[in-house]
Amino acid sequence: MTVPKKRLVEIERQGSVMIFSLSAPERRNAICVAMRTELLVALGEATSDASVRAIVLTGEAGHFCAGGDLSAAHSQPIDPQRTAANVRILQDVVRLIAGPKPVLAAIEGSAFGAGMALAAACDFVIAARDSRFAASFSKVGLCADAGLTWSLPQRIGVAHSRRLMISGESVMGVQAYQIGLVDELTEKGEALGVALKRAQRVSELAPLSIAAVKSILGNYPYSLTDALETELANQVRLVSTSDYFEGRSAFLEKRSAVFTGA
Repeated sequence: MTVPKKRLVEIERQGSVMIFSLSAPERRNAICVAMRTELLVALGEATSDASVRAIVLTGEAGHFCAGGDLSAAHSQPIDPQRTAANVRILQDVVRLIAGPKPVLAAIEGSAFGAGMALAAACDFVIAARDSRFAASFSKVGLCADAGLTWSLPQRIGVAHSRRLMISGESVMGVQAYQIGLVDELTEKGEALGVALKRAQRVSELAPLSIAAVKSILGNYPYSLTDALETELANQVRLVSTSDYFEGRSAFLEKRSAVFTGA
C-alpha cells in the first residue's frame, strides 16, 4: 500500500477565497524547495482561475514561516547553481503574490527571513500581537531575497528597512504595526479569522480595478509623469468594462455591486 505524500501547502477554499497554509510544523513551516514548489503551483492555479477573487496565505501550528529550510541545505555540498535555481522558485512565488489577485497574509508566531519576505509582498498583513518578524539573513551570512529589498521599503521606508535587514533583529507584532509592516493587529489565534473576513470583503470588489492598482504599484518607484500616464491608460481600459457599468449602475441605484471581472 502506497502512503500518500503529505502536502507541504494545505489548500482550502471558502467561496471565492483560497487559503494556502504552509505545513511543516516540526520546522515552524520553514520553506524547503518542495514547499516553495507546491506554493508556486497553487498560486499559479489560483491566479489563472477567474472564480478565485482573493487569496489568504498563512501557516499551521501557530507559526507563519521560520524562513528558508537551512537544515536541508546543510546536508548538501555548496552549489551556486542549485542555490540560484531554488531562489528563482521563490522569486516566481513573489511575482504571483504581486500579481493581479489580492493576497492577504495571516501571521501567527514567527515570520522570519523568507517568511517575512512573503508577508511583506502581500497586499494586507494581519498579525497577532505576539507574532515576531525578522529579516534574519545577515545572521546566517546571506542577503535578503524573495523581493524583500523591494517590498519592505515600500511598507516601512528605507531607514527602517535598512535597520532590520542589516541588524537581523526581530520586532513584535505591535511594533511591526507601528512602523507599517502590519496592517491590522489581532489577539493570539485570531489572525486567520480576521484575514478571511477582510478577504471576503475584498473579493466583492471589482477585480480588474484591483489588478490595475497592483500593476501600477508593482513598478514603484516611478516619476509623477509615469504614474499619470499609467493611470490614464488603465482608466481608459476600465471604463469600457462590464464591471464599470455595473459599479456605476449600483452606485446610482443605491445597491451593492456584483462584479464579474469582465
